[in-house]
Amino acid sequence: MKIITKEDVKNYKYPYDFVNKIICGNCLDLIKLIPDGEIDCIITDPPYGLNKNGIKNDADYCPEGGVRSPIGRTKYMSCFLFRKGNPRLIQRKTDIYKDTPGKMVEPDEGFINHPTPKPKHFIKQIIEMTTLERDLILDPFIGSGSTAVASKQLNRKFIGFEIQEKYCRLANERLARIK
Repeated sequence: MKIITKEDVKNYKYPYDFVNKIICGNCLDLIKLIPDGEIDCIITDPPYGLNKNGIKNDADYCPEGGVRSPIGRTKYMSCFLFRKGNPRLIQRKTDIYKDTPGKMVEPDEGFINHPTPKPKHFIKQIIEMTTLERDLILDPFIGSGSTAVASKQLNRKFIGFEIQEKYCRLANERLARIK
């Protein structure tokens, strides 16, 4: 697996090279190749410290539900959902989710070797609240692949972008284990 360069991206064709795939490359280049109106929902967790100048302090991830913020440490992380058109919840669930005690462990998979894997049960709840079967979900910072795994398990299509090769590999390994 290799990082997709700007030159490589020129050869990528939508939907064949995108749908139900994790693409190792820069989302700013890759997203331009998806035609307008194709994505039904975006679910993502951008790197911590992301701003217009790049990523700063990404190593200060959210261990056991605490995150450093401008006002100190906080126990909660915010989640924002965006959906095209006139968005409404497909299914009502809860608005506060309790994280697992060991963030890096999935009960059915074991240890996930990523600093901030999102629990599949949490992602599945968001997917069920905001999408229908066969909807297309984009995660431009797919990381360990939780959005792709949850999407596949819930019969949704997905596109995942990840710039770090080791996490592209991890996400694809997790997808390959789904029956």
